[in-house]
Amino acid sequence: MGESSLQSGNLYSPFMQTCRTLFLGSKQPDLGQSFRGHIGGVVLWGYARSHEDLQKPPLQIDLNEPVLAMWADFTSVERLWTQYKTALHPTVITTPVPEQELVSSFLPPACGVTQCDNTDIISGYNNNWHLLAPKRIRYRIVNLLDDDGMNPTVTPAQIQVQHQALNEAFLPYNITLELSVHTVKNSSLRQRFILSNCRIGKIGNRQCDPECDHPRTGHDGGDCLRLGHCYNWKRQDGVCDMECNTIHYDYDDGDCCDPDVTDVLKTCFDPESPNRAYMSVKELKDKLNLSSDTLNVFFASNSMREELAGAATWPWAKEALTHQGGMVLNPSYFGTTGHQNTMIHEMGHIFGLYHVFKGVSERDSCDDPCQEIIPSMETGDLCADTAPTTKSKACHDPEAVNDTCGFTVYHNTPYSNYMSYTDDNCTNHFTPNQVARMHCYLDLVYQKWLTDNHPAPVPLPPIVTGQSTNSVSIYWLPPMRGSLYQSPSFHASGIDCGACEKDGVFHQYAFQASSPRICDTSGYWTPEEAVGPPDVEQPCEPSLQAWSPELSLYDTNVTSPCPETEGCTLTLRFLHPVIPHRLTLWVTYSSSISGNPAVANIELITDAGNGIYLGPQHVFCDMPLTLRLDTNNVAISAIKLCTFDEKMEIDAAMLSSGPSSPLCSGCQPVLYRVQRQPPFTSKSPPPQMEQTFTDSSVIRGVKYQYMIQVEMGRLLSLPSLPLVYTYGQAYCGDGVIQGTEECDDSNLLDGDGCSKKCYKEMGFNCHGEPSQCYVFDGDGVCEEFERDSSVQDCGYFTPLGYTDQWASSASASHQDPNLCPAQAATGEPSFPK
Repeated sequence: MGESSLQSGNLYSPFMQTCRTLFLGSKQPDLGQSFRGHIGGVVLWGYARSHEDLQKPPLQIDLNEPVLAMWADFTSVERLWTQYKTALHPTVITTPVPEQELVSSFLPPACGVTQCDNTDIISGYNNNWHLLAPKRIRYRIVNLLDDDGMNPTVTPAQIQVQHQALNEAFLPYNITLELSVHTVKNSSLRQRFILSNCRIGKIGNRQCDPECDHPRTGHDGGDCLRLGHCYNWKRQDGVCDMECNTIHYDYDDGDCCDPDVTDVLKTCFDPESPNRAYMSVKELKDKLNLSSDTLNVFFASNSMREELAGAATWPWAKEALTHQGGMVLNPSYFGTTGHQNTMIHEMGHIFGLYHVFKGVSERDSCDDPCQEIIPSMETGDLCADTAPTTKSKACHDPEAVNDTCGFTVYHNTPYSNYMSYTDDNCTNHFTPNQVARMHCYLDLVYQKWLTDNHPAPVPLPPIVTGQSTNSVSIYWLPPMRGSLYQSPSFHASGIDCGACEKDGVFHQYAFQASSPRICDTSGYWTPEEAVGPPDVEQPCEPSLQAWSPELSLYDTNVTSPCPETEGCTLTLRFLHPVIPHRLTLWVTYSSSISGNPAVANIELITDAGNGIYLGPQHVFCDMPLTLRLDTNNVAISAIKLCTFDEKMEIDAAMLSSGPSSPLCSGCQPVLYRVQRQPPFTSKSPPPQMEQTFTDSSVIRGVKYQYMIQVEMGRLLSLPSLPLVYTYGQAYCGDGVIQGTEECDDSNLLDGDGCSKKCYKEMGFNCHGEPSQCYVFDGDGVCEEFERDSSVQDCGYFTPLGYTDQWASSASASHQDPNLCPAQAATGEPSFPK
């Protein structure tokens, strides 16, 4: 749905599904966001329709009923378009009907982020030792030395002690760390103070930032320092006068950053000077620009007010697989007695583990829906085998807590877990749920770090999706490492196959950003925040991790408006020029001051430097703007976004090619081998690309076991967990409510009132739910099934899913209402109706 055929995407995002009012075509600005799409049809009834009735295609409307009905058949949509643009006129594009989804995606819970937070996926890792097979991960210590090779940041002895502690901690869980050391002989880098958690733009911003408070920064450029008196005659006198060396006196007008005057590595605090005595970890990573095919470990120190021993990049962060990812450790603690578990703890974060106290001490409020009350896979640290606890450094259960959230006593807390804050002499283990999470994230994110490239197994057993009188159909998930792999002959192409679809569509995010707009003095909202994938979890909430043209002055809240001619601009460049078919733009915030489009213009910049203008675009913070593109086979290498909304926030942009992109030519689809016990009566089915299989050589009542193997090139994964299924038995999705099922709507889809596990879903209040009755199944047992509203009487139902209609008129078979119809005439023992 969109403003024209150039835009596509869902009409509603999950964020907006709770809306109670729908405006169609409203242009009144006071109504806020209204309809932004093309209607295929609208029907309004004056009474409730049953869920089952609405699912029957085609949708029938009886105008003789007392209903309020609106219906439009928009087959001649060409007559409905108004071509108002000067270029790239809206055209009618027939969108192919997507394939029917068999099984809903295994999404993370509300408090999770990725598939590895899904309880079913983690259960699969817990239950299948094949998924926990040994994994060997490369990591690299980045050690700075002076030009002569002396004065290392950390000593070889520290490195070996820490490496041994790491492997002793992770080896019991089938994770081994392979060490390499990257030495950088550079006195200029070695002698500069590297800040672990300070944005350089904060230094000298007229407010004290504790994370930047250190003598080597001049105590945050003087912002955290009690000012002394600087006499005017001392400024620009060719001497570095420390009482004048603050932002308030322009750092002694440059004298303290002049290498001919002073030792700048001790006195240069000006963040804009190339000679300053400090640098941030981000600047160090940019300077070194190390490859991300291994886990990089850097060293940096803390401010005076911090006790930060280490920091790590989450696996779901957009920096995780770039030179800006990795781990940062305090060299004072590294490989020293009593602090060896610090790196083990940070490695846990790298592999996707939260603090065990996340659900208590890191909750946002007392009513935070993600707070952990009882051990849970869906709240807190997302591990059900770590009991809720408060943050504590004690090697025992914490004392009872009486705070604004109430009085709480914590028992059996995981104080000896590596992800707690206790000392080395106490922490000694990870739990099974944590191990499952780590292995899952190693498969999902860190394939390039693994020394063994064997394909990962399918994470869950296959699922039955259908059966007939002579066949059964099954479905399985792809492996966590993706459905494509890099062909060895194209290994040097540098293309990540995760950026390619099976049909060869290539997706890429911007890798470089620039803007003539000077960054906000706080150091946030820089153009670089729009590089890479989107990283804002909650839509429609202002973020510090997005580009914004907002510019505040030092001592006032007044913002500087965008220039009247072109507006504020952001240029995003893409690494690989492509002939694009689609542009996707993530905007996390835009002002609603006027009804004008938030984006004044989008310019596509060709590889030759020419521009293609798309004009103004309305954008919404709850879902990405998606534009179809037709550049007449001209490659695009960059885009330029223009806006007059100085508060607008752009999080990311993605350029997508058409199918069969040559950039994806080295990516091959994984194949699947279906194994069965008892074996197939004929030749085993050949490897296939699809994640479904129909077995037509089954015999009623025979128990079968199905397992799936993943094939990449000539490599085979270990098998999945087995699906054990007796042909003819009931299953979730067959339309029959049985066992622990609360419902069964004949599919395995979530979001329709009945989940793919056949449990009722919250938030649905369906009218006319299918009734239930018990009928004879042919084996002497009455079965429960959902009644078809078009059939007035129960059917003769068999486990194979077909019915034989029995007499609807009064007859001998209906004389006893408590008997199944097939038994009433014989007088056999009755069954509950």
